[in-house]
Amino acid sequence: MGEARRYGWRVKVSQSIDLHEKDLSYGVFFIYTVLYIYKTVFIFVGKTNEMTMTNKVGSPVEGDDFFDRKAELAEAWDLLQNGNHLLISAPRRVGKTSLVRRLVRDAQGANWKALFINVEGEENEIGFVRLFVEGLKEQKNWFEKTKDNTFKTLSSLLQSLELEVKADDVGSMTVKWNQAKTADLKTQLLDLLRTMEDGLIVIDELPILLNRIAKAENGKQRAESFLHWLRSFRQLPGLRIRWVFCGSIGLDSFTERMGVVKTINDLYGFPLGAFTPKVADQFLERLGQDNSLPLSPAVRQEIVTLTGWPLPYYLQLLFSKLKSAHRIQGLSSVVTVEDVAPAFSKAAVHSNLGTWMERLDEQLTDEDARLAKGILDLLSRQQKGRKRSLLEQHLGALRVAPENIKDKATQLLKMLERDGYLLSQEGTYAFRSPLLRTYWFTTRLQ
Repeated sequence: MGEARRYGWRVKVSQSIDLHEKDLSYGVFFIYTVLYIYKTVFIFVGKTNEMTMTNKVGSPVEGDDFFDRKAELAEAWDLLQNGNHLLISAPRRVGKTSLVRRLVRDAQGANWKALFINVEGEENEIGFVRLFVEGLKEQKNWFEKTKDNTFKTLSSLLQSLELEVKADDVGSMTVKWNQAKTADLKTQLLDLLRTMEDGLIVIDELPILLNRIAKAENGKQRAESFLHWLRSFRQLPGLRIRWVFCGSIGLDSFTERMGVVKTINDLYGFPLGAFTPKVADQFLERLGQDNSLPLSPAVRQEIVTLTGWPLPYYLQLLFSKLKSAHRIQGLSSVVTVEDVAPAFSKAAVHSNLGTWMERLDEQLTDEDARLAKGILDLLSRQQKGRKRSLLEQHLGALRVAPENIKDKATQLLKMLERDGYLLSQEGTYAFRSPLLRTYWFTTRLQ
């Protein structure tokens, strides 16, 4: 009996040990599962949140791809807070769109209502207004419910104006900004804007739209009237909206060419330049580290030197060619100074550089585009550039009337310098970008 009890006790103890061992194995399994989830999820999320810069060529950048520009952002924000409207004046590829998108984000972070609108794809003034209204409508949480009727009225007015445009089959559409419908349109828009309090509205690529308008019948009159209409919003007291304009074609260049500078004389010209050599070096160092292709100080210096004009776009483009060579040709992971020149040659035939030619056709008359290309053809033949007197002689050879040569040279050289094609020093003009000069010569003259 006692033996049985002892045996029974032993059985119970044995069963208890087995149960404890099972509990322990389940516990260990649970702990390992939690650790695995932490490793694969939380650590992964942490890595994705690390600051990494991608090798992005051409498109506007944001987030960790946006580098530096601290001083420019601080100055722009200070100007906006003090009630200024800005005209971001800079050549293409400098990074204007990326900068203003960051401004929008910063404004939103300061509890401003901020809106970014790109009007590059619009054909006329009504298209601009419709896109503007749609942008506001997407932010309906900015407005009281009672403003739904305002949006309905705006849609009805725009539909009526668009029908008038479609009925005009001769291409001479003219929007009279002081007629009843457009006056009502402005009234309804102001009804919305007055409720926005502190707000920022960024209009990108307005000059492209204006160039389309200007090339149509009655184009100059239409463009001027539309610019006056936009200016009237900026002149009204009581509105706390700040406006920022930018684009790949200079709005200042367009208004000068059209003789309507007064329509934008209330805008504060905000210049944006290339990186300084120091910032360009820091940019390249970070780009190499984040893309597993470290660049030594000597290599970075060679890239900046050959680039000549260290725009983020050009630095990204040249780096992409270095990275491609090391991937495709199986070169050493260590980039040498000797690798940079071949990468420059490949970057100088990149198709994206063709937009510099296309923009001349878009923004100029056929005759002025021909003359501007003639000047650039001549200057692409040598790196050191040429004196203005030689360029004037060249315009004569391009059949510009003698009495018009000086005025035409002033007009074209000023535009080409402002838009980033040329750089002038002591009366000598040369390509601002060695990459663009090489591309231009290779594409047009070889």
